[in-house]
Amino acid sequence: MTIVMNAGNRKGVRPEWLTKGVETLNAKRSNTSYRFISVSASGADLKALQSERINTLSTYIGQTYKIQGTESSTLLSVREGNQEKELAETFEMEYKTDVSSEKFYARLVDEYWEYQSSSGLYEYHALFAVSEQGQTPVFDEFSVTSPNGAAPALMSIIPGIGQFYKGQKAKGLILFGAEAACVIGALYCENQRSDNIKKMETYPRQVKEFSDKASDWKTRRNILWGCAGAVWLYNMIDAIAVKGTPKVIVKPTRKTILSFTPHATPEYAGMTLTYNW
Repeated sequence: MTIVMNAGNRKGVRPEWLTKGVETLNAKRSNTSYRFISVSASGADLKALQSERINTLSTYIGQTYKIQGTESSTLLSVREGNQEKELAETFEMEYKTDVSSEKFYARLVDEYWEYQSSSGLYEYHALFAVSEQGQTPVFDEFSVTSPNGAAPALMSIIPGIGQFYKGQKAKGLILFGAEAACVIGALYCENQRSDNIKKMETYPRQVKEFSDKASDWKTRRNILWGCAGAVWLYNMIDAIAVKGTPKVIVKPTRKTILSFTPHATPEYAGMTLTYNW
């Protein structure tokens, strides 16, 4: 048995970045100063896995780029007046040797975990936006869609659109197609009913024949309208009640939210962090 939980969806739907891979997100970036990276770990203590996620990422980056040296990670902060305020989940990772130093910057975007009751372990996954090697990052704006809620319900005024929003494309197509077929069929039946009513006036000797046909077409029309209503109602219930796939939305930032400027004085050299909101 597996119990699944997620930071954005605590009822347990795997996010799109985990099922489809981070390359689908990398294609949505507005610039190449950063890229998405996901890291995974397992253990019996979920809080420990969460607190160690930046160290897991730091180790992954060091191995990926074959960077030598001592690793250290710092949660960045910004000064507001006379006080220091932590930048939410934005980290600086530094790799130092005796002769060099290399830095990366990372921002936590989303997280997801599963509890495996058979082993008593958590499988933890974290998604980060990470600066490319040797580049100053210009992070886009990130948000995670809700797996259910008001948005899918509002979109589902047109059947299937809410399911598309939640990532259930096959179900969305089926519902949209079923609704369209019922509506088109009902309109066709109404057209045939009207045509037979006109024929009753044109051919008075065949009034009963055309009257019976008009009645049959009316019955079919009503059945199809009923089916259209049932499909629409099911579509609304499904959009509200059934959880979809959480997705990361990537939007170009209107202004540079996080930027880094090198500076030097006779006493020291360093990097200035600028955070705008």
